[in-house]
Amino acid sequence: MNTEKQVCIFFLVFMIISFSNFGFCAEEMKRTSTSQQCANQVSNLDVPAKKEISVRSELERGGSAFFQCYIRMMEISNPAKCVLDILHEEQLKNTDTNAFKLGVYFKGWLEMDYYKEILRTRGTNLIGIEVSDYISLFSNYRSLENQLNVSDEELCDAFGLKYDVVKLNIDNAVREFE
Repeated sequence: MNTEKQVCIFFLVFMIISFSNFGFCAEEMKRTSTSQQCANQVSNLDVPAKKEISVRSELERGGSAFFQCYIRMMEISNPAKCVLDILHEEQLKNTDTNAFKLGVYFKGWLEMDYYKEILRTRGTNLIGIEVSDYISLFSNYRSLENQLNVSDEELCDAFGLKYDVVKLNIDNAVREFE
């Protein structure tokens, strides 16, 4: 083969190898930047995980926790005990948001209010500690409601309660205790 042909073939082979290596280099660059991105993600593993929760879901969770406790206790006259147990347990787990507490206090107060009405129809009233529990549940629910800027109507809606029915109980408690 003559030298000119050899130089041309050599040059063609060189160009083919160069272009194929260029593709390999481009892929390597992509892979490297991806691995750097992965490395950056790994370093973010120490960032606290955040879960967005809504006031409504926390209200429902609190109401549900109260209901489950109340069913287990089957003690119609002492919803305040359930409220205290639930809040203590949630505080230990560090999951006691104000919205959760509002749900627990509101449902506890409602149950105590229903109990109060049952007693009233039988010609009796709440006594001693029951009165102070009733006032405590009511005042805590009202305080948290104000802090969270939640209306009675919104609170009832979150629990699927008819506001017009519950409003009478709330108005009576307001007249009596606020």
